Amino acid sequence: MEKLKNIQFVSSIFFYVFGFTLFGLAFFIHNNLHSDLALIILKSIDLPFALAALLYGLSSLRISLKDDVKSDMVDSVLIFIAVFTFIILIYLNFAFKDFI
Repeated sequence: MEKLKNIQFVSSIFFYVFGFTLFGLAFFIHNNLHSDLALIILKSIDLPFALAALLYGLSSLRISLKDDVKSDMVDSVLIFIAVFTFIILIYLNFAFKDFI
């Protein structure tokens, strides 16, 4: 359980840093301030943000579940959900490059 709390802590730091960076970049793009550089950074930071969000959300969910639940099955399902969602996000990111 301590390992999950450490994962949650580190991923929460990355989640907030990437999230505030994305909001700042959206502000720069909206106001046409360094919009070329902001667009490049925005397109390259979206997958790390998604990974940090998945790790933070699923580790928080696993910590909040009671220990009565069978641990191996829940862990397997949560890992499958995280990997499947991240693969879909990677596909959407590369299949639709000009979506943003």
